Amino acid sequence: MFKTGALVVGMLAAVTCQAHDGTVNAEELELIRKAKVIVIVPQDKVLAGFTESRAGKDYGLIGFAIDVFQTKGMLDKMHEALKPVQQASSDLDFRRDFLAQLKGLGIFDSSRIEVISKAPESKSQRLKLTEAGGEPVVLIDAEYQFAQDTYRTLIVELTMTLWADGKKKPLHTNGISHISVPVNLSQAWDIGPISMPLWARDGARRYRAAYAEGIAGSIDLLGKLMGTTLPPRGSPTETRINYCDLTLKNVQRGFVIEEADERVVLFDDVGMTMRSLPVVPTFAKRQADMRPVKDSAARVYFYRPADSGVYFIEPSVYASGSKLGELPVATYASIDVPPGNYSFRVKYDGDAPSAGIARSQMDQIAPVTLDVQAGNEYFIQFETYKGIRTKNDVLKSMDPAAAREDLQALLPVWWTL
Repeated sequence: MFKTGALVVGMLAAVTCQAHDGTVNAEELELIRKAKVIVIVPQDKVLAGFTESRAGKDYGLIGFAIDVFQTKGMLDKMHEALKPVQQASSDLDFRRDFLAQLKGLGIFDSSRIEVISKAPESKSQRLKLTEAGGEPVVLIDAEYQFAQDTYRTLIVELTMTLWADGKKKPLHTNGISHISVPVNLSQAWDIGPISMPLWARDGARRYRAAYAEGIAGSIDLLGKLMGTTLPPRGSPTETRINYCDLTLKNVQRGFVIEEADERVVLFDDVGMTMRSLPVVPTFAKRQADMRPVKDSAARVYFYRPADSGVYFIEPSVYASGSKLGELPVATYASIDVPPGNYSFRVKYDGDAPSAGIARSQMDQIAPVTLDVQAGNEYFIQFETYKGIRTKNDVLKSMDPAAAREDLQALLPVWWTL
């Protein structure tokens, strides 16, 4: 069964014992340059992590049976959800593409790199791979997967261990994690069905971009491990959001190695892992990059403030009966439309707890009607959702100046129409 990256890294740590702190030092780099390199890539296709059943922990054999059937059901569901993106990207070969860029890094002896497709199943099998007559050996475990449960990001993870002198413990261990730009920022109850079609759309355009960036980015991080000087022990670390979990509150902590408009690189001195995280631009940063409104069209913005009620209830926005997309908490979206009269309304199409109440309350919210003129911008705010206490006037047209101020702290949602 496929294990998530965190589980694989944990397994490796147990197998390889404790490695020294920090990045690769000069002496280790010399060993790495002449080492035999074994790259372990057990996947043929992109996969996704999911939360396995844990009933067996508390309910004995009955719970174990539940675990087996429930986990198998989730695994089958995950494989079914992945089929469209796997089929649309069947020409991609991670082993081939990763190996080509690894050889191009210029650190390893490219003539001594080999790839194996079956991961060692035991400590003894892994140790056998490190036997090279006393010569140094580098093991690189590589995997790529969509973020556990949410599927909103593509993650490329590597674990590199350096072995020498026939020892049964590695001289050094480091992890690499490259997280893609999220395909959506939804906080809906079950966002897998929202995320996966977006990855597969247009010949898997977004997946292909994240795949290429993930391979190149993870190789770049591997290079950064070689000789990067870290702050002294005890120096303060910083936190950055990683966009992988449901509520977008999960963060990574570490020393900031690099930070730019689009990405930040952190080194986690607890897990000895170098991570590259996306920086999703707010409206203020993204506005300058947005294409201007065409003379023959108008732009309509929709936004939902950060403090707008139950986060996992996400209304769908409709324009004169046509669905545009979902609107998560603390986000905005925009569409360009031709001039004319439009009726914009919200509905709830999800299946979260209290879905019936949400549908009933959303149906009572009054629509916003606009006479859209070419060349103009319009702003519509979904003020809040508070269950049965939701008012019927929470969808409203806003003054452009005030709305632009509201949007400064919000994140973009990309609707693909």
